[in-house]
Amino acid sequence: MVYIFIKLVWNSNPIYPSLRIVSTKNDQFSELPLIIGDEFNIIFRGRKLCIGSELSEFGWLTCVANQNRLNKPFIKLGIQQERGVAQEYIQCLDCRQSNYFACRQICIGKECNPSSQDAYDACQGPNTSVYLTQIGGQTKVGVSLNVNRRWLEQGSDYAVELVKMPGLEARRLEQQISKELGLKLQVRNTTKIRNFQPEQFEYGSEELENKYDQSKEIISRDYSSTEKKPVDGFVVEDLTPHYGNLNINRPIQTINFKPKSEFGGTIEAIKGSIIVVRNGLYLYGLDTKTLTSHTFSLLDRKASLGGQRSLDEWY
Repeated sequence: MVYIFIKLVWNSNPIYPSLRIVSTKNDQFSELPLIIGDEFNIIFRGRKLCIGSELSEFGWLTCVANQNRLNKPFIKLGIQQERGVAQEYIQCLDCRQSNYFACRQICIGKECNPSSQDAYDACQGPNTSVYLTQIGGQTKVGVSLNVNRRWLEQGSDYAVELVKMPGLEARRLEQQISKELGLKLQVRNTTKIRNFQPEQFEYGSEELENKYDQSKEIISRDYSSTEKKPVDGFVVEDLTPHYGNLNINRPIQTINFKPKSEFGGTIEAIKGSIIVVRNGLYLYGLDTKTLTSHTFSLLDRKASLGGQRSLDEWY
């Protein structure tokens, strides 16, 4: 069976990660649970196909259904030219335009240009959280309608919620805190893999509490008239117990996949979108964000990583 990879998602009640995939044979979405200690082995097929569109925060529509092309192939994707720049798309044009929360992906708090009335309604209520989080030894600021899921999706080690306010104001505050306090808006997955263990840093709460207090001063100074919902005080959430074995005492080799290459082994840890497996004596990591729209099949045997070299082999 050949599948299109959509994304790695974190579920709640109970908390566990799974792969959201769609079959190219029957056009059906499904989720493949990922369990620490289980075997996970796949082979990459090489083709890139449209992943469909996200109708709502929890629902997807396949590319075939979206374009009313039942029993016809998914749109194949490659490198396309847009404004003279090569872009590797994960969606065809029709599915990109159908995205329910597309406006939230590009909003920086300057103006409201919602993709739908539902998106506008979701943005206008004072339900968007502004938060601080530590990932891979770096502190960043972000916004989300569901902070607990968002923290897990990005592999946060520790996090604290600042305030809830309307989406446009929340985005504006996010940008302001980032600029005034010198905090990142994003942490690269290469940094997350390199600094996988939270024990590599002296986290404590001093750094997070310091940025928390400074952020609260900005809110009091510039957003006193903005509608807000109260949140708990300085309460730090420790997300590390959800990720599996983070006490890794050896380097993690990042896999660069290509058609017919394989990835897999025994799952050691899953942090954000990164899967770490043990295969033989070595550890290998896969950033699943790079897998989106690619096709793959599940293997009923241990993956062969003969062409990949763990960092340990260089020493």
